[in-house]
Amino acid sequence: MKKLFWVALGVGIGVLAARQLSKARTSGGPLALADAGLDRVSGWVETAGAAFKDGMATREAELRAALGIDEAPRGRHADGTVR
Repeated sequence: MKKLFWVALGVGIGVLAARQLSKARTSGGPLALADAGLDRVSGWVETAGAAFKDGMATREAELRAALGIDEAPRGRHADGTVR
């Protein structure tokens, strides 16, 4: 019974905190500025991650072509053979 009480109390506090944060973000205060800054930074990180993945795929294709490695991964193939 004690655990149920603490879980309910934690959920209640979480709901109240979420409501207060949503009010603060819509009011245009400092949290709104911080939220906009975090959105900008996350956009930069996402762009950098996409560029890194593209470069990695390009380099992997170059290495596979240079080494003459086929595109099929190691393991069980459709014809039942194992490489």
